[in-house]
Amino acid sequence: VLYDLRCGVDPALHQHVTTVTQITGNIVTLATYPWASTDAIAGQMISPAGEQRMIISTLATDITVTYPFANLKVGDTVTIRKGCDHAFDGDCKNKFNNGARFGGFPIVPARNPFTSTLT
Repeated sequence: VLYDLRCGVDPALHQHVTTVTQITGNIVTLATYPWASTDAIAGQMISPAGEQRMIISTLATDITVTYPFANLKVGDTVTIRKGCDHAFDGDCKNKFNNGARFGGFPIVPARNPFTSTLT
């Protein structure tokens, strides 16, 4: 799991603290968003109360989370953390420079012999 002990990525190096400027259901608008548009997808938003939600999409400073926060309000400070696609040649190696601790199978062929031919 991203940021756990086995992964070893330090969340403090991949997070941003900002202020909530608007809330519409599960879309939270932030004062600032400093990364590329897809960097936070599958990441986390953490409220002042410690509630965590997975980030499912971003559009400028509009961040869509899996479901609304219970007590988040405009003016609160939140922490957002970058997400990971859990692919060796994707975010693990390129975004987090963490290929040595990749916990999956990086050389599994993309072609499935049960659904395609072997030649």
